[in-house]
This record gives sequence, C-alpha cells and structure tokens, in this order.
Amino acid sequence: MSASRSSNIVFEVQQGDLTRIQADVLVNTPAATDKDLAQCGQVCRAFCKTGGDKMQKLYKQVFSDSADLMVTASCGKLNCDTVFHMRIPAKTNPSYRKLEDQIYRCLQKASEQDATSIAFPTVGCGKLGYDASRVTDCFKQAVKRHSADDVCSLTKVCRSQHLFL
Repeated sequence: MSASRSSNIVFEVQQGDLTRIQADVLVNTPAATDKDLAQCGQVCRAFCKTGGDKMQKLYKQVFSDSADLMVTASCGKLNCDTVFHMRIPAKTNPSYRKLEDQIYRCLQKASEQDATSIAFPTVGCGKLGYDASRVTDCFKQAVKRHSADDVCSLTKVCRSQHLFL
C-alpha cells in the first residue's frame, strides 16, 4: 500500500478486491452503455457477486442513459453504506479530463452524504484501455481539487489495484 496526502485527505493505493474494502462509499464502474452489471467488466461482476442479486436489482432501478453517476444502497456482503456507479467513457473515446471530473463528482457526492471514506477501482485500466499512470494523475488532481472545497468531509480516498485473473 502506498499513500500520499492532499491537505486533510489521505490518498491510498491498495492491493486487493475493492468489494472487500471497508469504506463509507464503494465506487463501481460500468461502461457508459452497460445496463446489466453481470454482463459488464470484471469490477461490475465482482459487485454483482459480492452484492448479490439485489445489487443488480438496485442498479436497474436507478439506471438512466443520461446519468454519469448513479447511487444505490449497499447490499449483500459489501462493506459500505452506499455504492456509486460511475459510468466512464468507452475505450474509443478515452477522455482523461472527463474521468477526472467524474472522480471529482464522486468525491463531492460522498462529502454531501457526510462520508469520510470512499474507495475506487483502478478506473478504466482493464478492457477500456486507459493508461494507468494517467488515471493515477486524474485521481490526484480530483483529490487536490476536492480538498480545496469548502465542504469536504472525506479524510480517506482509496484506489484498489486488484488484478483479476
């Protein structure tokens, strides 16, 4: 595990399964067109497995073609209060600025809910083909921007580096 500090927020990179991390908010990352989590990438399938059938049901209830961020309650064996479903641009159009903005929106939304911790997967670095070092820069910039906000309840942001086999 490695950690860095941006103002009052600790940013950690941890090895392991995101769905096993304890945090107020866990972030799932379906691609922009994915409505069925069980048919998505490996992170979504892990959320379905750990969250059970209820995770898919909750996601379908909030799914919207126009929403980039959808919020559901936790369920199953997930160690969180809330799950954010952050949709990311497809591999054909990797937009690092949009990715940074979406990470920032998750941080803002978590603070609005008085969360003190949030955990993300390594966003887009699987089948979507985003560059891992550029994604890390997006996280660092989003955390830096959020730490300067007037309303910032977060004290810990975690990014999981789980490698699915």
